[in-house]
Amino acid sequence: MRKFTQLVMLWLFATLIGMSGFAQTTVTIGTGTLIDRYPLEDHWIYQRSQMLFLSGEIGMGGRITKIRWYRDDAGPNTGGDIEIWLKETTATSIVGSVWESPGTLVFSTTDIDLGSGGAWLEIDISDFDYGGSDNLLVSTYVQDAEYAAPHSNWRYTPTSTLMMRRGQDDNDNPPGLGTSYNRPNIQFDLDLDFSTIILEEGFENGGAIPASWTQEYVIGTNNWRFQNGGAGGNPAAAHSGSYNAALTHTTVGNVTKLVSPALDLSDFASPELNFWHTQAVWSGDQDELRVYYKTSLGGTWTMIPNAEWTRIKLIGQKKHLLCQTQAMIIISHLKEQMSGVVVFV
Repeated sequence: MRKFTQLVMLWLFATLIGMSGFAQTTVTIGTGTLIDRYPLEDHWIYQRSQMLFLSGEIGMGGRITKIRWYRDDAGPNTGGDIEIWLKETTATSIVGSVWESPGTLVFSTTDIDLGSGGAWLEIDISDFDYGGSDNLLVSTYVQDAEYAAPHSNWRYTPTSTLMMRRGQDDNDNPPGLGTSYNRPNIQFDLDLDFSTIILEEGFENGGAIPASWTQEYVIGTNNWRFQNGGAGGNPAAAHSGSYNAALTHTTVGNVTKLVSPALDLSDFASPELNFWHTQAVWSGDQDELRVYYKTSLGGTWTMIPNAEWTRIKLIGQKKHLLCQTQAMIIISHLKEQMSGVVVFV
């Protein structure tokens, strides 16, 4: 189950809705319980491996701060000198048995302690900023491993395509490589406190409402339009791209909510809402904008405090908003109001 918030835009020319926040999370890839010698082989003197993880498996961008592999056996052991690299790549599978450039060195130590087994082995790496759109190559290199029982075994999950290359040797350094479907289970700790985008919408959908967005009529049945610019040339064009959202009509009093998809904010300490809007004065009147939220599908819409741009308020601020203006709302208070609310799966 997950908590969610829906946002509403009222009387708005919008080109971008961005949500950013701060959180830490752990991503686990692989649940298999089969065992193999990789990625930290201590049965041979030299070992190296490269394993590929897809962006869809990781599920988000973030700053990777720690890596874990699950050691299945029991008993203390050291694993020699270890180096670990991370690299973003567009490759979707491991092709060939030639070691590829591993990217950024994020960990290096001598005589690593492999722990007592029966648990995840945690490695605190140098922080690595992972964008979230490309896939991630993880490379390991073990040298001068001690041949001492108990030799470590690591849990893996078979993959349907080749997602690993690996090799080991007692004499050749570096050892030769072969490909494998036996990719080790892994955990990544991601620090998300460099403005992760939760939702970004530029309304670039060929003039149609974007997928998962909806409308709710409050007064009248006036639909939002998705076009380039607004009525009377205010604004003359979208802030970026070729489209923006606009609510216009020849008569006054129409109110229609433009509703975002449900957003899970439970992992974010200080989310923000940013958007661009224009509200020009016309015939002595002025459009109004308010931003609402609710915490369940059947819940009641609540206006975010101070998230309103009305004629009285704008006159007091001497703002007619003929030009596009960026608005930013801190909505961290929504997390507290979401406690104990109805949630959906």
